[in-house]
Amino acid sequence: MSDNVKIEVPKSLHDKIEKHIANSKFESVADYILYAARICLLEEERYEASIPEEEKTKIKTKLRDLGYIE
Repeated sequence: MSDNVKIEVPKSLHDKIEKHIANSKFESVADYILYAARICLLEEERYEASIPEEEKTKIKTKLRDLGYIE
């Protein structure tokens, strides 16, 4: 049994990625999407880690006061 799930992307995006990865190290559109998602997550984690805890607390308080989070 596989731990993978299917994700749908618009055909226009698929086609654009397919052209972009032609003659590259990526063997498939799925490989490229996995690579791009990992890079995005890594950048987000680095950014979040760069915010001091005190600032994170202030942001969470503001979001809670505005009703965006509980």
